[in-house]
Amino acid sequence: MKEYHHLFAEGTAEVQMNWGSFENKIIDVLEFLSGYSESLEKLPFRYEEDTVLYDAPCHLMHAQKVDENPRKLLSSLPGVTLVPLTESNWCCGSGGIYNLVQPDLSKAVLERKIESVRQTLRAFPEAKSILTGNPGCLYQIRAGLRSNPY
Repeated sequence: MKEYHHLFAEGTAEVQMNWGSFENKIIDVLEFLSGYSESLEKLPFRYEEDTVLYDAPCHLMHAQKVDENPRKLLSSLPGVTLVPLTESNWCCGSGGIYNLVQPDLSKAVLERKIESVRQTLRAFPEAKSILTGNPGCLYQIRAGLRSNPY
């Protein structure tokens, strides 16, 4: 939603001002939680040592320019060793409904992402999970791994 300001470019000054104040309040949940990382560390979770791969969602990394906060938050969790995917900035091909309207192109983009997952897993075979902040990315990567197991 942060990138929709252009839709209000021809609106009244009041509409533009209202959208601007609304737009500045929009943040991703991982960005929000990163402001509370010290409080999160005090919560009584059961922690286990785990190495996890992290894939930065395109909307977060490219559209909202948020990259460091989610990694910082996830890395601060006790017991978690966070490993960014090689080519984490490469899209998985989901893109909202892109995988539905352009399945062939989506699959080609996904193949490169799956190779990135495999390459990272070869370097960190102890990793058992992939984290991402976008459910579309999660389902797309999962589908790619299921159709082409490691």
